[in-house]
Amino acid sequence: MWWWFEERLLEYRFRRGHRCYDRQIRQLAAKKDREPGELDCLLQEASENEDMALDELNSKSGQNLLHQARMLGLATPSFKSGAYEEGLHPNTYRLTAEARAELRRSIREERKARRDEWSGLLKDVVIPAVLAFTGLIGTIIGLVSVLHRK
Repeated sequence: MWWWFEERLLEYRFRRGHRCYDRQIRQLAAKKDREPGELDCLLQEASENEDMALDELNSKSGQNLLHQARMLGLATPSFKSGAYEEGLHPNTYRLTAEARAELRRSIREERKARRDEWSGLLKDVVIPAVLAFTGLIGTIIGLVSVLHRK
């Protein structure tokens, strides 16, 4: 579950950075005596920062999905299948949005199949055994109390 917290932390950092730049852009836009090009420079910096944060978030999300798929024994997309795209950093690659969605779907299906398997075992074996055992204990207690009164 550590991967879930990592993704939430990256999302939080992305939103915090976005809010910070929004505040700076509003303040600079309201400022009357700003230098020419200062607003454009800040907008470009905000865009680059947002792109880098989204790249990191998408990369981490893809890594986490690949890890989950490997833990479940699912097939992961190969590099040659076109499921990867180049990241913003040199020599980095990440899963495409379509590949991440497909991997999420297959992970969800596998977990549902495993859950259904366990729930069938619970419904068909464990619950009837517990009920029979409870009935047997109740019968024994009843017999003991009847024999004890005589």
